[in-house]
Amino acid sequence: MVAYLLRAWLNESVMNNLTNSSVERFPADTRIELPVMSYEHELLMMPVPFANRVEFLSDVVKLSPKSQTAQDISKELSTTVATVAAMARETCAASMVNEMGVLKYELFTQEVIEEELEWQKCFDGLDEHLSIPTAANYVGRSKEWVMTHAAGLDLYPEYRPLNTARLVQSYPKSLVDMLRTINLHFPPANDSYNIAEVEKMVGKSSIWINKMVELHKLPTLMRTTAATKRIAVHFSEETVTELNRLVSELPEPAGSNYTAHRIGEMLEKSDRWVNARLIAYASSKKKFLDDFSRVGIHYPQEVFEALKDMSLEVPPADGWFTNYDIHRILGAGIDWVNTQLKNYKNFAEIRLSIASRPALHYPPEIVEELEDLAHNHYGIY
Repeated sequence: MVAYLLRAWLNESVMNNLTNSSVERFPADTRIELPVMSYEHELLMMPVPFANRVEFLSDVVKLSPKSQTAQDISKELSTTVATVAAMARETCAASMVNEMGVLKYELFTQEVIEEELEWQKCFDGLDEHLSIPTAANYVGRSKEWVMTHAAGLDLYPEYRPLNTARLVQSYPKSLVDMLRTINLHFPPANDSYNIAEVEKMVGKSSIWINKMVELHKLPTLMRTTAATKRIAVHFSEETVTELNRLVSELPEPAGSNYTAHRIGEMLEKSDRWVNARLIAYASSKKKFLDDFSRVGIHYPQEVFEALKDMSLEVPPADGWFTNYDIHRILGAGIDWVNTQLKNYKNFAEIRLSIASRPALHYPPEIVEELEDLAHNHYGIY
């Protein structure tokens, strides 16, 4: 997204300059495409949220937080007020003016700045080049993770002598600082939960959870799991609470209640037949969870029994047609007719034929559709 906006801005600027200038545009074959910015470069351009930095602090450090002024922090850390203000801006620490008119920074600002000062001191003391294992140790990631994201930053290991008798694959130390910034975008999970944990907590599948998160715009977090060190979607306590609330509002399981479609399947009746007769039982319908945990309209056992009794009464054809009737009306082959009628099985009903025998019949509008199909697409009629 950052790369896209950057390219859009550059393109607009260039076009504006060209529009206001008499200079002719260069031929198309001489223009150079702007490079696509890598994921790693985009992360480096994005400010690290202050909350992410707090997540990296130890639990001991978090025990007694307090809001302090720049002067207070500078005394505690033996540095200047200007340095504190600069680092507060760099780490995105928020400030506010209290009722006494005193500017104070948000909780943990001192601890985050202290962490940054210690890292800078550590970084300054590093050798100019670091082996892959050493780089991985400094950022707390695997060698594979370091090499993958280094490649995203267009940095590749080179063989150099690092105070050893043999050449060792190494990176410039600047890579470690860049990887640390990338790492800060994905703090440890801490009090957030992965999808497997949330499934157990709310008693629902990951499909349902992800659907609710998307539907209700619930916030999620990209966090690093403690066990595997993998980056994955995690859920905050607030999001889990909201998911549990949504679960509590769900209807009960259907039990011996049935959807209209299920009634049709059980009675071997079309959806049309069932829906027409369910109009009289509108007051009996209720929302329940079906076998797939989906909310739907259901009807009680007594409604099913009533429709079952109706289904045993075979009505006359009354303007409906069997497959053989349609075959004769259209003059089309019976095999072709039967093949097309498979698409209309939900409209078929058992009715009495001319010979007073029960048989599948189809409504007149289906015959009209097949007539058009035969004429326009198959040339049969």
